[in-house]
Amino acid sequence: MPLFKPSHARFARIVVSAIRRAGLPEPIEYDDDSQALVFAHGQDKAYFHLGNAYAEYCESGLFGGRDVLQRWMASLAQVLSEEPMSPEETVASLLPRVRDRWYYESLRMQVGLRGLDTTMPVTLEFTDGLYLELVVDSEYSLRSVTDDQLEELGLDFNAALAKARDNLWQHSNENFIDLGDGVYRSPWSDNHDASRMFLHDLIWQLPVRGRHVATIPNRDTLLVTGADNLPGLQRMAELTLEAYKHERQVSASPYVLDNGSWAPFPAPPDKATRQALHKLHVADATVFYGEQKDLLNAIHEKSGEDIFVASLTGVSDNNTGEWFSWCSWGENVVSMLPRADKVMLARGEPRKPELLGFAKWDDLRAAAGDLMKPLGMYPERYRVDTFLTPDQLAQIRLEQTG
Repeated sequence: MPLFKPSHARFARIVVSAIRRAGLPEPIEYDDDSQALVFAHGQDKAYFHLGNAYAEYCESGLFGGRDVLQRWMASLAQVLSEEPMSPEETVASLLPRVRDRWYYESLRMQVGLRGLDTTMPVTLEFTDGLYLELVVDSEYSLRSVTDDQLEELGLDFNAALAKARDNLWQHSNENFIDLGDGVYRSPWSDNHDASRMFLHDLIWQLPVRGRHVATIPNRDTLLVTGADNLPGLQRMAELTLEAYKHERQVSASPYVLDNGSWAPFPAPPDKATRQALHKLHVADATVFYGEQKDLLNAIHEKSGEDIFVASLTGVSDNNTGEWFSWCSWGENVVSMLPRADKVMLARGEPRKPELLGFAKWDDLRAAAGDLMKPLGMYPERYRVDTFLTPDQLAQIRLEQTG
């Protein structure tokens, strides 16, 4: 990696300097909340999000940072100079995109935080935790489609989605890569591998044991195996966690195809397979809740609210080796708790708390659910204003170690 890992703000200054050297004249601002550069592009504002560029820069090796910057600057210059498409070209470039639901929830939070008058993309719930939208895939950019743009094209969402599906089929002629153990990986690496979950007929062609199970850890990876193939499910889980490190994350959680619809895959009773798949859910939850915590803290700082947004952490059980998620609930602290497998309860003053032990989530809800108010957000959090009473604590079997 580079000689040091810069902060996001310093990296933004590095990018701005590179933009100046490249001769791009547009005024540039850095928005710290969204970690994006803001350009005056024609009559509109263009947002250049630095998350992927930052990740690539930090992983680029000792002498690779300059190459990363040059590649991103070339891409940015092409996007800003790109000519508008005709309606016919736009329709021919429509594609479906499958994304995690948190992506759109975080976008809404960022828009609200910055007070922007921004039109959200048109979305449709694909399955629990995943949404479907329309994008225009041009030579140098990938842009979400809004209601206003559909109206300009003279299409409703369903008609546009049908055209997008046909377009994606035309780009999906290659065969899946057989990785062995009954596991298959998509071959395209064109930013649309995950979205091919939408092409059910494409998935059905793969010979697997039982129903088809898939994960989409990043935009360039779609993994498929069979629900009755326990070694295949464990191998898929390992590959998913590795691919989830990619800067273009989508979701690690597994889904099963049943009668033309995807649904969250319930873990089989086999212990090793159940543990491997639960680790995928924990990976998703820690990422989504972590980003949500950052946004909520920024919102509370802006509003002046004093609320503790609890972190979600994924760890391995000391005794069984099984992965679980946990958060903390302390006395005398107004908190927003994430949905965790276990909750560490602490009594006394926040600076020197008395740790009582871990409570399983379901046991905690059964004993003190009246104290835990769901906030109606995604992923869901629960507001707690007061701590458990002695009677409620007595109803819970506390574990002294994770």
